[in-house]
Amino acid sequence: MCGMNNLKFDDLKNKKFHFIGIGGISMSGLAFMLMHNQIYVQGSDLAKNQETEKLEKAGVKVFYEHKKENVKNVDIVVYTSAIKDDNEEFVEAKQKGKIILKRAELIGLIARLYKYVIAISGSHGKTTTTAMIAEILMQANKNPTIHIGGNLNSISSSYKLGGNEIFVTEACEYKDNYLYILPDIAVVLNIDADHLDYFKSLEGVKESFYKFVCNVKKGGISIVSKDDVNSKDIEMNLNSATFGFDKGADICASRVKEYKPGYYSFDVRFSKYKLGNIKLNIL
Repeated sequence: MCGMNNLKFDDLKNKKFHFIGIGGISMSGLAFMLMHNQIYVQGSDLAKNQETEKLEKAGVKVFYEHKKENVKNVDIVVYTSAIKDDNEEFVEAKQKGKIILKRAELIGLIARLYKYVIAISGSHGKTTTTAMIAEILMQANKNPTIHIGGNLNSISSSYKLGGNEIFVTEACEYKDNYLYILPDIAVVLNIDADHLDYFKSLEGVKESFYKFVCNVKKGGISIVSKDDVNSKDIEMNLNSATFGFDKGADICASRVKEYKPGYYSFDVRFSKYKLGNIKLNIL
């Protein structure tokens, strides 16, 4: 049995999970999120790393090779797009009729638990922007649940379990993985000719991002770069707000200044209203 079909998160609670490639930054974060919901998790990877050591310290069984025996006593196998079809554990799970979920499908299931889902996409800058949005929401005491493809210094992790109101997640376009997410706010930072092994052309990439913003829930919005030429078709055809340096953007950065070498400040304007001045503390 492959894929979500009509699965709901509650259907997972009495299941045993195996993660193929559990040492990946996103996979380890998801494993911890399941564990905090009292769900059994184990996994495999080819080598120890910081993430597998954290998992083992938390009591997770980690196998350091991919063998079919590893999935013998589990119900659900989670894998990433990097796993090949001939992976021994993947093949065994299919042959034994186990539930098989892509990493992105699991993110989609988790996202459904939250009232508001903010999904950040783009060919470049997803991790940084997801981290910035997460920081803003934490500083505003909104207690978001966070899933990022990198470790955020302020939480020393790639994930944070917050309340059940807001879920902030990085949304990866590779192999259309982000199409499993139904966001309330879909951010598109930029679109580039990337992952052409799958999309074949820039037009294929653009079509995928268009499908992503079409997944926005009723009453939601997409927030799209006004500066990025490849994103223009999206912002012209959907309920969207634009951002950028372009003076025609709904949310505009103006009076950009370098206040010390490599560090910038700018005014933020929404329509004709100045919202405030930002001083970035990162390069």
